[in-house]
Amino acid sequence: MIKKLNNLSRDEGRLFFKKEDLGCKLDYVDSSIESFNNSIYKPKHENRKIKEFKGKLYIKEEVDDTKEIIESLQKRSQIGVDNYQKEANEWLNKNINEVKGEEKISAIKKGFSNSHIFMIYGSAGVGKTTLMNMFAEIFKDESALCLSVTNSSVQNLRSKISNDNFDFMTIESFINSGPTNPSLSLILIDECSMVSNKDMASILSKLTDDTIILMSGDTYQIESIEFGNWFKLGQNFLKDDCYVNLTENYRTSNCYLSNLWNTVRAANANMGSKENLIEAMLARYNFTSADVESILNKTSFNDDEIALCLNYDGLYGLNNINLLLQAQNNNRSYKFGDYIFKPNDPILFKANSYYKGMFYNNLKGKIIKIEQEENDIYFTISVDSKIEYSSNENVEILDFNDDYSIVKIKIENYQEKHYDDDSSSTTLIPFQLAYAISIHKAQGLEYDSVKIVITEESEENISYNIFYTAITRAKNNLKIYWDPEVQRRVIDRFKPKSPNDDVDTLIRLFPALKVE
Repeated sequence: MIKKLNNLSRDEGRLFFKKEDLGCKLDYVDSSIESFNNSIYKPKHENRKIKEFKGKLYIKEEVDDTKEIIESLQKRSQIGVDNYQKEANEWLNKNINEVKGEEKISAIKKGFSNSHIFMIYGSAGVGKTTLMNMFAEIFKDESALCLSVTNSSVQNLRSKISNDNFDFMTIESFINSGPTNPSLSLILIDECSMVSNKDMASILSKLTDDTIILMSGDTYQIESIEFGNWFKLGQNFLKDDCYVNLTENYRTSNCYLSNLWNTVRAANANMGSKENLIEAMLARYNFTSADVESILNKTSFNDDEIALCLNYDGLYGLNNINLLLQAQNNNRSYKFGDYIFKPNDPILFKANSYYKGMFYNNLKGKIIKIEQEENDIYFTISVDSKIEYSSNENVEILDFNDDYSIVKIKIENYQEKHYDDDSSSTTLIPFQLAYAISIHKAQGLEYDSVKIVITEESEENISYNIFYTAITRAKNNLKIYWDPEVQRRVIDRFKPKSPNDDVDTLIRLFPALKVE
């Protein structure tokens, strides 16, 4: 029963639960909690206890961490940044034509005028990272650090924040690093919905009270693996000038796709008593197909298309789909150990510090040409990034413009056994085949066309947030391949996650948290 409470809290991102939520007899719930709490005898483990307030159960540690984070954010929101208003207005006067939408203009104006923190909320494609970069330009002379959860998201952030003087690292690296540089005055945190309460509390503990903190995220995308609700709750405990909700979407001009995203975000699953609104919209706009085999028809793919999978193995796992789609590429194949590449293959770069500053994890590309000379391999590749010069002797820049670059990469003395080695090396092929990738890896990426494969074997792994993340990778075309029965079961499991109950109960438990 205790394990079930922990799982519910983590999976649903909630703090407080009614006893009935546990699906056990009430007297069993009470006796189990009493027995569990009595088993905790060391003072240092007191925070693991299960507590009750106004008929609702909660895990003491999770509520204490949430309270600590909210109090820290509230404290930092009381005083504005010196000269911010003047510098923001000067930046706007010079760059007003580059700012799309009144939402961003308003956010920049209020930003840090009365607070040392600011939170950016919004769905995929509304320009959260663009707004972060605008703030970064205003604070261009500050000593700054940009944080995100994974190496992939850090590199994605690095590619979009244009200040070369800013440092970048993962949250784990920052938490485990030594004392914070006393000159650090600004910190940017991206993908905040994936940051656990434990990690956020650790981050705040390493910062001075006058550190400027800019946070961004989408509470509907993939969540933290550990318990993390601080970002979802944050705006409910802060003044209006401490956050912005961006709503205007720039990722897609397809109104049907945009309507689907909004419907899934709203999680309004009932249209009348018989029809599910999400299912109705999927059918009406032809976003679904039961013919899973048709995904293997390469003639239906365009140049910027991806298949998203949950499984790695099996007939419709990403490994097999990659091989089957590559087989329809009629160009000559080049075999490197167990791996095969062909000209015109889509690829994604992997983390490799040898190419740091040029190719970042999850950078999209396409192979143009492959050459072999004894043990060396030369790949000519089109990458979706502007690379003007190379300081790497094994990378030659052949051409570039604002949207892409043509590069030639030399892999020295290639060794098969090194392919999956994650160390820095000139002998590693720094990319992977990408006709198909996992939904988790796709976070932060976007494609003109997205095909999602959900089979009976993988349906249990599709949560509301994973589904939303997958469908918002598409800019124009979307197709979900699943059986009607699978579709029904998956959507039936979607549950809206409103923070209102937790907000109300937290305020009743800790009245001082309420924003006046």
